[in-house]
Amino acid sequence: MKYKALISDFDGTLFSSDGRIPQENVDAIGEFVSRGGKFALCSGRMTASAIVMLEKFPFNQLIAAYNGCEVWDNVNKKTLFSTGVKTELALKIVGFGKSEGLLPFVYRGNEAFTETRTEFSDFYAETCKIKMVAVGDLSSFIKNDSLVSPKVMLAGLPNQISEGLKKSTELFGTECEIAESYRGMLDFMPKGCDKGLAVKALAKIWGIGTEECVAIGDELNDAPMLAAAGLGVAMKNGREELKKIADAVTDKSNDEGGVGETIRRYCL
Repeated sequence: MKYKALISDFDGTLFSSDGRIPQENVDAIGEFVSRGGKFALCSGRMTASAIVMLEKFPFNQLIAAYNGCEVWDNVNKKTLFSTGVKTELALKIVGFGKSEGLLPFVYRGNEAFTETRTEFSDFYAETCKIKMVAVGDLSSFIKNDSLVSPKVMLAGLPNQISEGLKKSTELFGTECEIAESYRGMLDFMPKGCDKGLAVKALAKIWGIGTEECVAIGDELNDAPMLAAAGLGVAMKNGREELKKIADAVTDKSNDEGGVGETIRRYCL
């Protein structure tokens, strides 16, 4: 079976370690799309960051951002689907994060909000090419603005995140989807909203079945996406836990064009 669509994670998958899209990926996606194939990005990043990072990408496609909480049409420049963490729940998550010594972040539009500027917040803003706003007391900001954030992120050291994941699952597991989207970053989305939901939303938009989609990623937050697609592929450079549940693993890493390899093997 040749699959009709490919949905790719961004960091560690489509993008190489040095922040570029390998030419093999560009060439394979171009050939696939020219033959009528569908391609979409699915990232834990905010929509604004994904748009900026794909400015030089030769194909305008759909972007599922915030781990599936928003779908953006980059051709017609409009939001096709959006949900978020409601105000009261966001306040609880931020309070938990602060009690654990983690740095909390919330989002609106093309801005991310945190309490104070830190080395990490500056690094995060520069890496994602977004505007970072320090608002002082983040809980007061969320409450005063009745903010509904596409996701809430807590950042910290790996050992803090590991412990934070255990505790937060006990506290918020019935209300949130919780995933480590990148090492040191813990994302909270509304219950039922993950990258698996993005696969279903994208397939519906395209008018095809999820079984006709290939999904490829490298991190643990990609697991629902791989499970929802007809074929779930883990990157060679991906987490071992993800490789164990994937249907296939690439021979090439993100630096070598693993996405292009996958397209040529299963889609062309």
